[in-house]
Amino acid sequence: MNDKQRKLLAAMLSDYADALGRKTCNDWNYPEDWTHQEKVEFCKGYHDWNGDPEEFSEEYLHLPDFAVADYLAFLIERGE
Repeated sequence: MNDKQRKLLAAMLSDYADALGRKTCNDWNYPEDWTHQEKVEFCKGYHDWNGDPEEFSEEYLHLPDFAVADYLAFLIERGE
């Protein structure tokens, strides 16, 4: 994937995150094959990126679907 394609994908995911945020239900579950540690790292990374690291708790790893889409857009745009 080249840089322009990555930026396009990130922009589309960001738009998708906005649409998801307007829904009344924002449930999202981690894929079944993710380990606890992978969930911790993803959730912590989200809260660091979102500017609310104090909201991170290893006991509460729930993220809404729009937050996941927005964070993935950031990671893709950054090339991660």
